[in-house]
Amino acid sequence: MSNDSTTWDNFRRAHNRVSNRIHADLGQACSLSLSDFEILASLYNAEKRQLRMSRLADLSGLSPSGLTRRFDSLTTRGLVSRETCDDDRRGVLAVLTKEGAKTVKAATPVYERGARDYFYEVLGEKSAKSVGTALAKVAAFNEA
Repeated sequence: MSNDSTTWDNFRRAHNRVSNRIHADLGQACSLSLSDFEILASLYNAEKRQLRMSRLADLSGLSPSGLTRRFDSLTTRGLVSRETCDDDRRGVLAVLTKEGAKTVKAATPVYERGARDYFYEVLGEKSAKSVGTALAKVAAFNEA
């Protein structure tokens, strides 16, 4: 196996393990999946706390059908809603509700603690900065 393969495999394994731990923490503390949190956080950080569904799918890393399933569940819980775009009647906006904003605010410390405990503290400050720089470069190169 080449060094490139080993590096890629280590990245995938670390990402999966850290994500799984944060997912479990969010589920236990807040009854949210990691995907649910990422959807809510993306909306919370968006202008007017709303995004086109297509943009939300891009940000969450979910397929449009995967986002629809997660979004329907969040809608049932009263955390998000759908609205028609004013400027394009065919477009659909994902909107964070007040309850959704409360939920993401309560879940953010759990998410941040997981990122700190399972990622940053394991790497240390210098390595975390190097990894962050390298991953930003990869993300920028592969942006759609």
